[in-house]
Amino acid sequence: MAKSTKKSSEWFCKYDLAKARRQGLQRKPEVHQSRSLDKLIKWYSKDVQESRGGNLMLPTGAGKTFTATHFLCRHPLSAGRKEVATTKLPPI
Repeated sequence: MAKSTKKSSEWFCKYDLAKARRQGLQRKPEVHQSRSLDKLIKWYSKDVQESRGGNLMLPTGAGKTFTATHFLCRHPLSAGRKEVATTKLPPI
């Protein structure tokens, strides 16, 4: 297996959530994104003690990155989670 030539700083980004919250949203979620956000919030709010994962499945161009970022910044990261991992799955 080839070793990566990227520096560790190229694998992650740090964001100032307090600053981002002060700036507010530059765009509002679309209807289908709002529905997905409602379901994500309901799933996240369940009282589960063990680690868990989930999938956000929307069609190409439907705004998965926007929806996921919107959710993550307002829930897990705002609740004190220090890191969140995302992966890109191969097409089915």
